[in-house]
Amino acid sequence: MLILPEKNAIFYHVYKVAGSSIRNALLPYAKRSQVAGQYINHMLLVARLPHSSDPLLNYHPKLVDVKKKLGSSFYSYYRFAFVRNPMDWQKSLYYFMLKKQHLPGNKRIASMSFDEYLTWRMDNELRFQTDFLYDGDEKLIDDIFHFETINEDFATLAGKIGIEASLPHLNKAGSGKTVDLSEPVLDRFMTLHAAEYDRLGYPRTRRV
Repeated sequence: MLILPEKNAIFYHVYKVAGSSIRNALLPYAKRSQVAGQYINHMLLVARLPHSSDPLLNYHPKLVDVKKKLGSSFYSYYRFAFVRNPMDWQKSLYYFMLKKQHLPGNKRIASMSFDEYLTWRMDNELRFQTDFLYDGDEKLIDDIFHFETINEDFATLAGKIGIEASLPHLNKAGSGKTVDLSEPVLDRFMTLHAAEYDRLGYPRTRRV
């Protein structure tokens, strides 16, 4: 999450949605003290040392917590985020966790197929991108842009907030990768994510 003070805007960084590339393009317009504070706080977190719970110093806080922190001034900002198709988001998380051996969940899912991983996720740690972007039924974002059309959408965003920036080559982890998924697991996933597809502006297609 970045505050862009001169543009009176807030970028919410949904993890595994090319956020690092978008963040790097926006850094010249960001609040310097926040950028430094986030870096220090993240290093303390990684080192498992005492760190701040301030949502403004967190890379991926829930926007509801940012709203509480900023108070009424929260609504004076133009707020935007990039999201991706819910199935591709889960695929990206799966491959990321397999790749990063230091992550706590790596040993748990190392031997899992994607079908098994998705079942485990739905049974134990079901996550939605909208968990970060909504406060109950209240949408806390002015504009939701899509990973699948990121270059076009970023150009639209740049024009909207008045910046000159472009994105580097993106590593679309998970997107387009082939995975095996059983019909019962796919059916359950689509049922649980029906509202997610609608809120994020995606058709409820059964693509894997």
